[in-house]
Amino acid sequence: MKKPKFIFHNLPYKILALFIALFLWFFSAKDRIIIETIELPIKTVNLDNNLVISKIKPAKVPFLVKAKVKTILKLKKEGLFYKLDLTDFKKGNYIHNINTKNIIGTDNLSSFSIKKNEETIFFSIDEKVIKIVPIVVKYLGTPPKNYGLIGKIKATPPYVKIRGPKSVTAIYSFPIDISKITTSLKKEIVLNLPKNTQILDKVSTYFAHINIARLKKIKIQVPLSISGNYSLIYPKKISLKIELPEFYSIKIAKNNIKASIDVTNYKKGNYDVFPKITLPKDFSLIDFEPKTIRVIIDNK
Repeated sequence: MKKPKFIFHNLPYKILALFIALFLWFFSAKDRIIIETIELPIKTVNLDNNLVISKIKPAKVPFLVKAKVKTILKLKKEGLFYKLDLTDFKKGNYIHNINTKNIIGTDNLSSFSIKKNEETIFFSIDEKVIKIVPIVVKYLGTPPKNYGLIGKIKATPPYVKIRGPKSVTAIYSFPIDISKITTSLKKEIVLNLPKNTQILDKVSTYFAHINIARLKKIKIQVPLSISGNYSLIYPKKISLKIELPEFYSIKIAKNNIKASIDVTNYKKGNYDVFPKITLPKDFSLIDFEPKTIRVIIDNK
């Protein structure tokens, strides 16, 4: 099948015309007036050296800008910021009403307008201190099926020296995922520093110690601990189905599980009492029988 000749007729001129059309469209498009949101970083000035910003929201101030495309492109490159003057401010919580006059870096303020429902900045000022605080490891997920996390995930070193807001009581890590871990290990962590907080230690690397163990399910009976006076209680043992780390023996498991009821304030009568079962943190209760204990009190 032959291709139509008119497609290739004067082809160089057609290609040239296409490029000219695109060139003209590009420059005419840059002269269009549009409305776009530009977010400006906040720069605080004149805050007392013994004070520090502990919280600020939003982190950037959004403005609506109505201007030509080329003007907006230029504004984005000019390094504009929003100035927050904190002369004579003391420790406390504040609300600042956003004003376009605080935009620094351009004379074209008439193009800027404040977004609806985003007219304020909330911020807190705190004392600046140097202190030592604990490191808390944050994590996501749980170990795979038939595996469990043993104890808490601890950081090394466990503490960090900081300079920052007095209100900071701990430094948290960015979350680590433990959903695929099946063995105990040491994993590097990154600290998520609060605003205006600096680390003063010379330590460059921080680690999380994660203890993971394989789990097993067992059935055991434990004696019932009873507080208060009674005439008859039955049964006096509870059967438990629990999940626990494999390294625990049945004997150790029994010694670390408590089943109890308290009938100290009960009056004469017959009762069905729910037992209280206390397990170590590494143990999980799957089921127990009986669900209630029969208590008979004849004399009080």
